[in-house]
Amino acid sequence: MTRETIIRGIVVSTMIVTTGLLGACRQKAAPDRTLRNPDQGQGKVPGEAETQNVTIETKGRTVEIMGAVEGWPKEIPAEVPQFSSGTIRRVIRTETPEGQSWDLTVEKVREHAIRDYETILKASGYQTSSMIVTGKEGERGSVTGEKGAVTIVLISTSGTSSVSVILKK
Repeated sequence: MTRETIIRGIVVSTMIVTTGLLGACRQKAAPDRTLRNPDQGQGKVPGEAETQNVTIETKGRTVEIMGAVEGWPKEIPAEVPQFSSGTIRRVIRTETPEGQSWDLTVEKVREHAIRDYETILKASGYQTSSMIVTGKEGERGSVTGEKGAVTIVLISTSGTSSVSVILKK
């Protein structure tokens, strides 16, 4: 199998799983607003007045979940084109001995964002592959861009997207 076939298979599998998860997220139960430990947070329910950031460190790996996000993360290399077709709600940054990655959750994504970002990636010199499906609910699908040690994956469906930027050492 060629590299392109393997990447296309991974992208299709990822898109199927993400579509299923995003569909399941639309049917959430009402949030549980009870405080589990009254001494913690001096009576405030976590997430009510503030957005929390969490850092997890293990052997050779650091994961940072950033809930308070203001735009495109500055740590992402400048050579990576910004995805500006929606509002970034959460960023998960992972650092391992193999490299770094940023996973962005983007909401209120405008129509044709996948095709537009693919055009931007191509203009920036990335080799791209994409799978886009247009239906009554709009455009959904994915685009993958590769250039040197950088891989970018955008998966989008029904106004919500996931953007992954992987930087290999």
